[in-house]
Amino acid sequence: MIEIVINIELLAAWISTIAVIIMPITFVIKKYNAILKKMDAIQSWTKSQQKDIEDGKQNRLALNKSLLHIAQSMKAQGFNGTIDKAIETLEDTILIQQVDGISYPERKK
Repeated sequence: MIEIVINIELLAAWISTIAVIIMPITFVIKKYNAILKKMDAIQSWTKSQQKDIEDGKQNRLALNKSLLHIAQSMKAQGFNGTIDKAIETLEDTILIQQVDGISYPERKK
């Protein structure tokens, strides 16, 4: 009968040891999974922000091209002076704003 008690105590000691080892490992795995979820959320948010930035670049480029065409129309109607400077500035700005293969022909000097 004593032998059975010793084996049960030994079994209990092993179970306690295994529990002590498994609990921190489980904790680390849960924290690791939480970190991975946060990283996925950050990556998704970053992609969304990058898309918004690219859309903004496209919109600014389109707006500047529209302004350039208006200024060129005004010059064609006989406006001079500051229109020439505006056209030059807009052409330079558009050249700088080139994105994703969208370009504007080089200004003829």
